[in-house]
Amino acid sequence: MTGAELVVAQLAACGVDYVFGVPGDTSMSLYDAFARSGRIKHIAFRDERSAVFAADAYARVKGSVGVADLPSGAGALYSVGGVSEAHKSCSAVVCIATDIPLTSEETEALTELKQEQLFAAISKWSTRVKTVERLPALMRKAFRLATSGRPGATVLTIPQNVLSDEYAGCEELRQCGAQVFPRHRPRPGDDDVEEVIKLLFRARRPVILAGGGVLISQAWKELQLLCRRLDIPVATSINGKGAIAEGSRQSIGVVGANGGRTLANRLVQEADFLLVLGSKLNRVTTLGGSLTDGKIICQVDIDAEALGNNVHAQVQILADAREFLVRLLEGIEAGSQPPTGVWHVWTDRVERETRRDFHTNLQEPEFAGRPINPHRVVRALQNVLPEDAIIVADAGTPTPFMAAYYRIRHPGRHFISPRGHGGLGFALPAALGAKLARPDALVVGMFGDGSFGMSMGDLETISRVGVPVVLLNFDNRCYGWIKALQKLYFGERYFSVDFRPVDNVMIARAFGIDGRNVSDPDTLEDTLRDALRSDGPFFINIESASPAEVTPPVAKWLKDEKVPPEQRGRLAY
Repeated sequence: MTGAELVVAQLAACGVDYVFGVPGDTSMSLYDAFARSGRIKHIAFRDERSAVFAADAYARVKGSVGVADLPSGAGALYSVGGVSEAHKSCSAVVCIATDIPLTSEETEALTELKQEQLFAAISKWSTRVKTVERLPALMRKAFRLATSGRPGATVLTIPQNVLSDEYAGCEELRQCGAQVFPRHRPRPGDDDVEEVIKLLFRARRPVILAGGGVLISQAWKELQLLCRRLDIPVATSINGKGAIAEGSRQSIGVVGANGGRTLANRLVQEADFLLVLGSKLNRVTTLGGSLTDGKIICQVDIDAEALGNNVHAQVQILADAREFLVRLLEGIEAGSQPPTGVWHVWTDRVERETRRDFHTNLQEPEFAGRPINPHRVVRALQNVLPEDAIIVADAGTPTPFMAAYYRIRHPGRHFISPRGHGGLGFALPAALGAKLARPDALVVGMFGDGSFGMSMGDLETISRVGVPVVLLNFDNRCYGWIKALQKLYFGERYFSVDFRPVDNVMIARAFGIDGRNVSDPDTLEDTLRDALRSDGPFFINIESASPAEVTPPVAKWLKDEKVPPEQRGRLAY
């Protein structure tokens, strides 16, 4: 058995179904091993970054490791944005990066690059495999570390000669036991649970803030049981969107500086007790700290580094979100009854004001104009999509509008966006990864012109694979986010942000994907229904208003557009 065959066999032993990648000179023996094995489905992408984006989305939706393979040199460099996004977004991705032979090191060979050092800065663990005998153990370690504690990306650099060397060992190719994450679920101590219950029962306006850790832990059922048992309002970060059904009585919606509604932020500011589950509590999530000031905070996280890192929490608990919720429910059932009479009044108000706010934000009469207002797109999607649909939203226009106004009706991982670094080019390839992870779900990928220009080559990948995904392009002919900044803070001096008109539907059709252009908002829902009935991928180009024309739900922007330009402050948190 060669090293390449060993890699494929160990991946299969770890339960890997798909590998996303781009071929290169250094990976030929690996690809030949894939071809001869037939045990793993390989999806070839047109760009290394896109391949890792797909693996990232696959991992988030599936709840198990996403795997990508990368060629040496420029291929490794092209993948940096994808690897770093997966790691920063706590997505368990294992990358197999092939490399030049060890005998060519320090010879300035073509594609020579110290790959393990490159990836060390943007991953959880990065190493170079120097002998074929070490391959099985190091591969299992890559899986183990990617899924332990806070999930993240790990990278194995495997030189060409290691892939072609014969494996003479007799070690059994054991299943890594770490395909599903989180691999370990630390439990809270009894004293910690008792302290949370004591502080919670003293509160008059409690709120739970659910972060991405709730979705990683798949703890939405336990969270639903808790909020129904106690009738406590629940807010989420963007990464935590879907932790609770957003049409439920207890849901406040997304909060924070980007994608949080003004009302949702205000309601959390009024809380006197905040139970934080799996959130890093950075300045975007906490609206510059205003959501966490002046209240009792209990923070639960699987990563010790996150506890108290950004916000002082009176109680800090190192635990998995689901294990904590299970123990908290047990503690409540075994102890005294909570003062829910007071909480019902508080939650009644939250429900009443939240329902009115959602209705108002999506029913304004000016949403009927042209170019199409992004609010109108959200409303159309809300009316048409099934409750188990998965939204993959790129940075820019889609993320804040969908985060704030689209209501997830069924809890779970139904919303994905690149919140690690906010890089463009994510949604198109990630939509394919999400669909392969959950084939029975409707997947919608949403992006703007800037993003589409970076990833359109992988329309061919989606066409070749042939799965039915719906792709929505917000066609506003500019880098909309940057243009909005120039409007608000730089005297409307628009520079290097506008594009020439492009026939995006023709581009999709050239790649073999059916498509349609929508300029009339009244035809939007019918077009979406046609797309949902398609048995293959479908591309919709929406002639939409840019963020410079319709300000997205970004707290500071909404505030600053109401004051004279000379009085506006810094750009953002």
